[in-house]
Amino acid sequence: MPGLNRKLVEHRLPVRPDKRPVKQLPRRFAPEIMSKIKEEIKRLLRSKFIRTA
Repeated sequence: MPGLNRKLVEHRLPVRPDKRPVKQLPRRFAPEIMSKIKEEIKRLLRSKFIRTA
């Protein structure tokens, strides 16, 4: 989010270096909900409220 200090906003998980991470399964949405989600993401990207990593 623009204007916020990254050290204040970002969160780091306490990950143990000797352990292997477990990948979670992707969450499934109905097709009509997926289209609404994509539209909202595009709107937020256009307004520069969020950005890609």
